[in-house]
Amino acid sequence: MEFVSMAAKRTPRTSEPFGARLRRLRKAKGFTQVELARAIGTSQPMVAQYEADGGLPGPLILLKLADVLDTTPEAILGVEKSAKSRKPAAESPENLRLWRKLRQVEKLSPAERRQVTQLIDALVERNALKREKAS
Repeated sequence: MEFVSMAAKRTPRTSEPFGARLRRLRKAKGFTQVELARAIGTSQPMVAQYEADGGLPGPLILLKLADVLDTTPEAILGVEKSAKSRKPAAESPENLRLWRKLRQVEKLSPAERRQVTQLIDALVERNALKREKAS
């Protein structure tokens, strides 16, 4: 598969280097390098190398990156004018990370999920009390 090299050669690239673009897209989705590496089935040092402009990922990794980062391979490569999201934009990287963690909580046992829910309830209630006292 020569999709990556052909696309990169035939289409004028943006002024933003690949590594900087990947870093920007990763942070916009709230991923750490470790989290992104796990999601695409590679290592954190490999993600760091891509971000340091240490080369382009192969076609399979590029497709996984596009899927995980909710964009297109062309947007990651910088060969289209704007990154087109396949889903509605999320509010913030912090919220995206929270949603990913909550999806992990769904996989816990019922007793463990109950404990997490109780902890969240306690934190929310404490925060509400603090706001009431401050008013």
